[in-house]
Amino acid sequence: MQFTQDMERISVLLYLSGALSFSSALIYQRHVFVKQNMTWYQAQLYCQTNYTDLVTIKSKWQMDLANSLITVRGIIGVWIGLYRNTTTYLFQWSNGEQFMYSRWATGQPGQDNMCTAMSSLWYDLPCSNPCYFVCFQGKNSINLNCDSQWTFFYGADVNKIQP
Repeated sequence: MQFTQDMERISVLLYLSGALSFSSALIYQRHVFVKQNMTWYQAQLYCQTNYTDLVTIKSKWQMDLANSLITVRGIIGVWIGLYRNTTTYLFQWSNGEQFMYSRWATGQPGQDNMCTAMSSLWYDLPCSNPCYFVCFQGKNSINLNCDSQWTFFYGADVNKIQP
């Protein structure tokens, strides 16, 4: 069991170190994975209170990283920071960043649901559904919900695990 966990950490570290060589903008990012079922609005409040916000995914690289971290722990789906504005009916990110990148599943988004969860692709769901969620702290970070709470640092401290 310990060997498997160590191998998972090494795999993630190798992935992160390789990804860092392609992006000089990623100087410091913190990834936090919290395993708590909450509605989208509860998850948003939790992330904004304890970190920065729900995760924002702005590129294929970020989506690939998010997918790899989800699949490592066998997670089926997590809330991300994308929601449909009730006034404009357009999707936008919880932290106010412009929505330009997407990975919707076939037939998504639907017309009725206002919040977004991701597994390997994105699905709109009722915001009242309880799901795990992904927070981030700092600019350009990706944070996913896992079996335990993990923190990843790019830069000085590369892999710390929080209980």
